Amino acid sequence: MPGPLLLYPGEVSHLLDLVDVLAEQYAGRAAARLAEIAKRKASGAPLDDGDGAIEPLPAYESPPHIAGVRAAFVVLSERRRRTLLGQESSAWAAMVAAKDDADAIVAATDRLFDARRSFIRESVAEVHVEGQAAFTPAELQRDDVLDVLERAHLVTALAAGAAAAQDLPRGKVWRSGPPPASTSTASTAASAPPIGDQGAAVTVALPPTSSALGTSRTLAPGGT
Repeated sequence: MPGPLLLYPGEVSHLLDLVDVLAEQYAGRAAARLAEIAKRKASGAPLDDGDGAIEPLPAYESPPHIAGVRAAFVVLSERRRRTLLGQESSAWAAMVAAKDDADAIVAATDRLFDARRSFIRESVAEVHVEGQAAFTPAELQRDDVLDVLERAHLVTALAAGAAAAQDLPRGKVWRSGPPPASTSTASTAASAPPIGDQGAAVTVALPPTSSALGTSRTLAPGGT
Protein backbone atom coordinates (compact mmCIF):
# COMPACT_ATOMS: atom_id res chain seq x y z
CA MET A 1 0.00 0.00 0.00
CA PRO A 2 1.42 3.41 -0.91
CA GLY A 3 2.50 5.63 1.97
CA PRO A 4 2.04 9.38 2.39
CA LEU A 5 3.33 11.80 -0.22
CA LEU A 6 6.13 13.77 1.45
CA LEU A 7 6.84 17.07 -0.27
CA TYR A 8 9.08 19.73 1.23
CA PRO A 9 8.45 23.46 0.73
CA GLY A 10 10.83 24.87 -1.87
CA GLU A 11 11.23 21.66 -3.85
CA VAL A 12 10.91 22.16 -7.58
CA SER A 13 9.25 19.97 -10.18
CA HIS A 14 10.68 18.89 -13.47
CA LEU A 15 9.65 21.04 -16.43
CA LEU A 16 6.16 19.68 -17.19
CA ASP A 17 3.70 20.06 -20.05
CA LEU A 18 0.82 22.12 -18.67
CA VAL A 19 -1.62 20.04 -20.72
CA ASP A 20 -0.44 16.87 -18.95
CA VAL A 21 -0.71 18.39 -15.45
CA LEU A 22 -4.26 19.61 -15.98
CA ALA A 23 -5.30 16.39 -17.74
CA GLU A 24 -4.00 14.30 -14.83
CA GLN A 25 -5.87 16.46 -12.32
CA TYR A 26 -9.05 16.12 -14.39
CA ALA A 27 -8.57 12.34 -14.60
CA GLY A 28 -8.45 12.21 -10.81
CA ARG A 29 -11.70 14.13 -10.52
CA ALA A 30 -13.31 11.92 -13.18
CA ALA A 31 -12.28 8.79 -11.26
CA ALA A 32 -13.62 10.23 -8.01
CA ARG A 33 -16.94 11.02 -9.70
CA LEU A 34 -17.25 7.45 -11.00
CA ALA A 35 -16.43 6.08 -7.55
CA GLU A 36 -19.12 8.29 -5.99
CA ILE A 37 -21.69 7.11 -8.54
CA ALA A 38 -20.78 3.46 -7.91
CA LYS A 39 -20.99 3.97 -4.14
CA ARG A 40 -24.43 5.56 -4.37
CA LYS A 41 -25.74 2.85 -6.65
CA ALA A 42 -24.41 0.11 -4.36
CA SER A 43 -26.08 1.67 -1.31
CA GLY A 44 -29.30 2.52 -3.12
CA ALA A 45 -28.77 6.26 -2.55
CA PRO A 46 -30.25 8.60 -5.19
CA LEU A 47 -27.91 10.02 -7.82
CA ASP A 48 -29.71 13.37 -7.61
CA ASP A 49 -28.06 15.45 -4.88
CA GLY A 50 -30.50 18.34 -5.19
CA ASP A 51 -28.48 20.16 -7.85
CA GLY A 52 -29.24 17.61 -10.54
CA ALA A 53 -28.24 14.01 -11.18
CA ILE A 54 -24.59 13.12 -10.61
CA GLU A 55 -23.15 12.02 -13.94
CA PRO A 56 -19.70 10.95 -15.14
CA LEU A 57 -17.48 13.82 -16.23
CA PRO A 58 -17.08 14.22 -20.00
CA ALA A 59 -13.77 13.36 -21.65
CA TYR A 60 -11.07 15.94 -21.00
CA GLU A 61 -10.58 18.47 -23.77
CA SER A 62 -7.39 20.49 -23.53
CA PRO A 63 -7.72 24.23 -24.19
CA PRO A 64 -5.81 24.79 -27.45
CA HIS A 65 -4.04 27.92 -26.18
CA ILE A 66 -1.99 25.99 -23.61
CA ALA A 67 -0.38 23.67 -26.18
CA GLY A 68 3.39 23.99 -26.09
CA VAL A 69 3.40 25.58 -22.62
CA ARG A 70 5.67 23.95 -20.04
CA ALA A 71 6.23 24.96 -16.44
CA ALA A 72 8.22 24.00 -13.37
CA PHE A 73 6.36 24.27 -10.07
CA VAL A 74 7.47 24.93 -6.48
CA VAL A 75 6.13 23.07 -3.44
CA LEU A 76 4.29 25.40 -1.07
CA SER A 77 3.87 24.85 2.65
CA GLU A 78 0.42 23.49 3.36
CA ARG A 79 -0.48 26.60 5.33
CA ARG A 80 0.57 28.90 2.47
CA ARG A 81 -1.29 26.78 -0.05
CA ARG A 82 -4.48 27.02 2.05
CA THR A 83 -4.05 30.78 2.34
CA LEU A 84 -3.58 31.32 -1.39
CA LEU A 85 -6.47 29.03 -2.33
CA GLY A 86 -8.64 30.74 0.27
CA GLN A 87 -7.87 34.14 -1.23
CA GLU A 88 -8.78 32.85 -4.69
CA SER A 89 -12.00 31.27 -3.43
CA SER A 90 -12.99 34.43 -1.55
CA ALA A 91 -12.39 36.58 -4.63
CA TRP A 92 -14.43 34.17 -6.73
CA ALA A 93 -17.32 34.35 -4.25
CA ALA A 94 -17.18 38.16 -4.34
CA MET A 95 -17.36 38.11 -8.12
CA VAL A 96 -20.39 35.80 -8.07
CA ALA A 97 -22.05 38.02 -5.45
CA ALA A 98 -21.47 41.12 -7.59
CA LYS A 99 -24.01 39.85 -10.15
CA ASP A 100 -25.06 42.79 -12.33
CA ASP A 101 -23.07 45.51 -10.54
CA ALA A 102 -20.49 46.35 -13.23
CA ASP A 103 -18.09 48.22 -10.92
CA ALA A 104 -18.22 45.45 -8.32
CA ILE A 105 -17.61 42.82 -11.00
CA VAL A 106 -14.54 44.68 -12.27
CA ALA A 107 -13.14 45.05 -8.74
CA ALA A 108 -13.82 41.40 -7.89
CA THR A 109 -12.30 40.19 -11.18
CA ASP A 110 -9.14 42.20 -10.52
CA ARG A 111 -8.99 40.73 -7.02
CA LEU A 112 -9.45 37.23 -8.44
CA PHE A 113 -6.60 37.58 -10.90
CA ASP A 114 -4.39 39.24 -8.28
CA ALA A 115 -4.89 36.09 -6.19
CA ARG A 116 -3.93 33.90 -9.15
CA ARG A 117 -0.88 36.06 -9.86
CA SER A 118 0.18 35.57 -6.24
CA PHE A 119 -0.13 31.82 -6.71
CA ILE A 120 2.08 32.00 -9.80
CA ARG A 121 4.68 34.22 -8.11
CA GLU A 122 5.05 31.77 -5.23
CA SER A 123 4.60 28.39 -6.89
CA VAL A 124 5.75 28.64 -10.51
CA ALA A 125 9.51 28.51 -11.04
CA GLU A 126 9.72 28.68 -14.82
CA VAL A 127 7.41 29.01 -17.82
CA HIS A 128 8.44 28.04 -21.35
CA VAL A 129 6.20 28.89 -24.29
CA GLU A 130 7.45 26.81 -27.20
CA GLY A 131 9.08 28.89 -29.90
CA GLN A 132 8.34 32.20 -28.19
CA ALA A 133 9.75 32.79 -24.71
CA ALA A 134 11.22 31.32 -21.55
CA PHE A 135 10.34 33.16 -18.35
CA THR A 136 12.75 32.83 -15.43
CA PRO A 137 11.87 32.93 -11.71
CA ALA A 138 12.89 36.59 -11.49
CA GLU A 139 10.80 37.50 -14.53
CA LEU A 140 7.74 35.76 -13.08
CA GLN A 141 7.81 38.27 -10.20
CA ARG A 142 7.29 41.16 -12.61
CA ASP A 143 3.88 42.70 -13.28
CA ASP A 144 4.67 43.26 -16.96
CA VAL A 145 5.49 39.57 -17.47
CA LEU A 146 2.31 38.52 -15.67
CA ASP A 147 0.46 40.98 -17.90
CA VAL A 148 1.85 39.09 -20.91
CA LEU A 149 0.67 35.78 -19.45
CA GLU A 150 -2.76 37.20 -18.64
CA ARG A 151 -3.20 38.62 -22.12
CA ALA A 152 -2.17 35.19 -23.49
CA HIS A 153 -4.97 33.59 -21.40
CA LEU A 154 -2.43 31.66 -19.29
CA VAL A 155 -2.82 33.03 -15.75
CA THR A 156 -5.69 30.76 -14.70
CA ALA A 157 -4.21 27.69 -16.39
CA LEU A 158 -0.79 28.20 -14.77
CA ALA A 159 -2.29 28.83 -11.34
CA ALA A 160 -4.52 25.76 -11.69
CA GLY A 161 -1.51 23.73 -12.83
CA ALA A 162 0.50 24.92 -9.85
CA ALA A 163 -2.31 23.94 -7.48
CA ALA A 164 -2.67 20.53 -9.15
CA ALA A 165 1.07 19.85 -9.11
CA GLN A 166 1.16 20.03 -5.31
CA ASP A 167 -0.54 16.61 -5.21
CA LEU A 168 1.15 14.85 -8.11
CA PRO A 169 3.42 11.82 -7.49
CA ARG A 170 6.94 12.53 -6.28
CA GLY A 171 8.82 10.22 -8.65
CA LYS A 172 6.88 11.40 -11.65
CA VAL A 173 7.04 15.12 -10.97
CA TRP A 174 9.34 16.32 -8.22
CA ARG A 175 13.08 16.67 -7.89
CA SER A 176 14.87 17.78 -4.73
CA GLY A 177 16.32 21.21 -4.39
CA PRO A 178 15.50 24.91 -4.21
CA PRO A 179 13.88 26.89 -7.02
CA PRO A 180 16.18 27.35 -10.03
CA ALA A 181 18.38 30.41 -10.42
CA SER A 182 17.00 33.55 -12.04
CA THR A 183 18.42 32.69 -15.46
CA SER A 184 17.25 29.88 -17.71
CA THR A 185 19.24 27.93 -20.29
CA ALA A 186 16.75 25.10 -20.81
CA SER A 187 15.20 26.77 -23.83
CA THR A 188 16.60 28.59 -26.83
CA ALA A 189 13.55 30.86 -26.91
CA ALA A 190 14.21 34.48 -25.99
CA SER A 191 13.07 35.80 -22.62
CA ALA A 192 10.28 38.35 -22.72
CA PRO A 193 11.49 41.94 -23.10
CA PRO A 194 10.17 44.68 -20.78
CA ILE A 195 6.79 45.95 -21.95
CA GLY A 196 4.20 48.45 -20.82
CA ASP A 197 1.14 47.60 -18.73
CA GLN A 198 -1.15 45.52 -20.93
CA GLY A 199 -3.06 43.43 -18.39
CA ALA A 200 -6.64 42.50 -19.13
CA ALA A 201 -9.15 40.01 -17.75
CA VAL A 202 -9.50 38.06 -20.96
CA THR A 203 -11.49 34.83 -21.13
CA VAL A 204 -10.79 31.24 -22.08
CA ALA A 205 -12.58 27.94 -21.65
CA LEU A 206 -10.94 25.62 -19.16
CA PRO A 207 -12.36 22.24 -18.15
CA PRO A 208 -15.37 22.80 -15.87
CA THR A 209 -14.18 22.42 -12.26
CA SER A 210 -14.85 24.28 -8.66
CA SER A 211 -14.44 27.89 -7.72
CA ALA A 212 -11.05 27.36 -6.09
CA LEU A 213 -7.96 26.44 -8.09
CA GLY A 214 -7.40 23.20 -6.25
CA THR A 215 -10.90 21.81 -6.63
CA SER A 216 -12.18 23.53 -9.75
CA ARG A 217 -15.68 23.90 -11.40
CA THR A 218 -15.31 27.13 -13.35
CA LEU A 219 -12.06 28.91 -12.66
CA ALA A 220 -13.00 32.42 -13.75
CA PRO A 221 -15.65 34.16 -15.77
CA GLY A 222 -14.29 32.07 -18.58
CA GLY A 223 -10.86 31.98 -16.97
CA THR A 224 -7.52 33.37 -18.08
